[in-house]
Amino acid sequence: TYTIPVTVTDAENRTKTENYTIRVQDPLSLPGKTLPDGNVNISYAAQTLPAASGGLTPYTYAATNLPNGLNFNQTTREISGIPTQAGNYTITMTATDAGAKTISNTYAIKIIGALNLPTANLPNGTIGTVYTPQILPEVTGGTGPYTYVATNLPPGLVFNTTTREITGTPTQGGTFVVTLTATDAVGNLVSTNYSITVNVPSPIVANATVCSGSTATLSVTNLQNGVTYNWYGATGNTPLVTNNNGTFTTPVVNANTTFYVEAVSGTGVSARTAVNVNINPAPNPATIITNNQIINNGQSTVLQATADAGETINWYANANGGTILATGPSFTTPNLTANTTYYAGTVNATDCASLSRSPVTVTVLNGGASPACNFANSQNSGITGICLLCNISNPLNSTDADLTNFTRITLAVGVGAQGYQRLIFPSAGIATDSIRLDLATPTGLLDLNVLSGVTVTVLNNGAVVNSYQLNSALIDLRLLGGNRFKATFLAGGVYDRVEVRFGATVAALSSLDIYGAEIIYPKPTVAATGLNICSGNTTTLTATPNGGTTLTWYDAATNGNVVANGTTFNTPALTATTTYYIEISKAGCANSERVPITVNVTPVLAVPVIAAASATCEGATTTLTVTNPDPAITYNWFEAANGGTSIFTGTSFTTPVLTSNKTYYVEATQNGCVSATRAAVNVTINPRPAAPQVQASSSTINAGQTVVITATSPEANVNFNWYTSANGTTSIFTGATFVTPPLNSTTSYYVESVNTLSGCLA
Repeated sequence: TYTIPVTVTDAENRTKTENYTIRVQDPLSLPGKTLPDGNVNISYAAQTLPAASGGLTPYTYAATNLPNGLNFNQTTREISGIPTQAGNYTITMTATDAGAKTISNTYAIKIIGALNLPTANLPNGTIGTVYTPQILPEVTGGTGPYTYVATNLPPGLVFNTTTREITGTPTQGGTFVVTLTATDAVGNLVSTNYSITVNVPSPIVANATVCSGSTATLSVTNLQNGVTYNWYGATGNTPLVTNNNGTFTTPVVNANTTFYVEAVSGTGVSARTAVNVNINPAPNPATIITNNQIINNGQSTVLQATADAGETINWYANANGGTILATGPSFTTPNLTANTTYYAGTVNATDCASLSRSPVTVTVLNGGASPACNFANSQNSGITGICLLCNISNPLNSTDADLTNFTRITLAVGVGAQGYQRLIFPSAGIATDSIRLDLATPTGLLDLNVLSGVTVTVLNNGAVVNSYQLNSALIDLRLLGGNRFKATFLAGGVYDRVEVRFGATVAALSSLDIYGAEIIYPKPTVAATGLNICSGNTTTLTATPNGGTTLTWYDAATNGNVVANGTTFNTPALTATTTYYIEISKAGCANSERVPITVNVTPVLAVPVIAAASATCEGATTTLTVTNPDPAITYNWFEAANGGTSIFTGTSFTTPVLTSNKTYYVEATQNGCVSATRAAVNVTINPRPAAPQVQASSSTINAGQTVVITATSPEANVNFNWYTSANGTTSIFTGATFVTPPLNSTTSYYVESVNTLSGCLA
């Protein structure tokens, strides 16, 4: 502001001075500003436009061309609101000063459209088959970049969050609603559901042909993990058998019969597959070609028979029933001491047996005894070197039929002589055989170092096949009692005899007793499958013979009954752990010891006992517990008495929040075996009382006064707890009428209803 004095002088020299004021103002100015983008239907972060400067204050403001849904505050210059339409807008704000001068500026703002995630139809999948990769739709609108999350995919399928691609191999059937959620860069999100149906492939089962009056075992060949199979008869919709191993043993059939099987996984069920069981007739009886067999007491013989082409001959000790003694056109009997009749029956290619068996009688004559067929039956022995006190007593005892007597070789200590005996077998053996010597020394197995003075040599005629010191790690030593023991070792080549040789280098080895030598045929290779089953089930035991041997299955370690011949044995239904025994033989000679095979049977699992569940209030959880649980048993909880998917595994199960009465079920499982039924436990849910109705004697009082507050309920058996806070846990009063203490400030009280019978709170 400037003051200018002006002086006027007239002709008479009189003057007059006046002051004049000039005010110079700054020009009006309105700065620019960059506004952030907004999103449709999302609250816009409030923005204040710049203030004007210059001119004369105060100013007034006006704005035009605002996006729909946004507002302009003329006092604060703030833009706010929820935009409702996408687009690019240019807002014009005009400032007017006190002198009515104006200035305008423009401000650009972009409103981005709402997020949109399109729907799509996804193709069906199949359990166990790779699912055709599917890319879910891309989101539009919002502010990129976007992130994607997919939930509730069928088990076995995975979602790539970068490519939005679903891939994998489904493992459970049913219809699944997959939820895809897209989130933009500023946290806006949208979700869309897509449906995928996973089909269960129909079971593939081969038709079967069996003998009339027998059962058939049907098996699914395209088994899928986690799939349950229901087997049905020719009519009806009640399954005959339900399992997950795909195997079904039919009842006895006497005519061609059709059975059906379906596969179930999750909520998916396949179409039923028809399986035909056809009936075959019985073969003709066998023809005996070795009649009138006569042998000496204690000997065995070979019986022979023929059958029609394609049929197998089985040998029995009974005309009907009984167990198979041997299979094939010939049968080597055990050593016999009395007249004995055997029977040959036939089985055709369809495993049907002849209706009758052909008898053959072996006549036994009394005579001298002979050693077992796989024991050494001849010998030669001697002493090398000069030794007056050395001798071999009873050299034939080691090769006779009496296993309790022996040959004794005695040497004088330190003379340098050696004693030996060569035990010769009836026939040559092969490399996979083992040889077992029955021996005794003065000290037995007390000092293994002493046994280094004994050399065992395997020979084929005169050629050395293998040689061992008796204390070698390659020899298995087993004490029989006292000083007597057995030594077993591998032949390692074709052989026909074994030599035992020793020198008396110490007093502890001054003599050696030789009871005999025995051929041990190699043990079979026993399959690990089928050794663990559930009580009441059957199993198939499999053993592969080695070294050209044949296998016979028994129910006892000695004597007992023959239960099968060959490489497999189908057990009866077992209810306890059971041991069977394999007898290994070659050319009719059997090992003296059988190989035990134990089937471990998991006993029938008791139905779990569940502690009674106490009643609980609506909207609460409760914990269910198995009484006296067995730590070796697994407990699975279900929402259904049969079928369904386990919802929890463990001895104690905490339910979700419950709003009505609910029944849960638990089953016991161990080693794949399951209790016969599931135990049920009922959870009773008590309703919560209604919220109280409250009336105060006054809502406004003077300082120091009290108020009477009364709570009522339309329901019976209700009491009331009073609190000083909404979330308090300790009540200040219980009852329908509460009188406050004198109050000096505004105070809030809180009351809740409680059912006096159930204890449930509102």
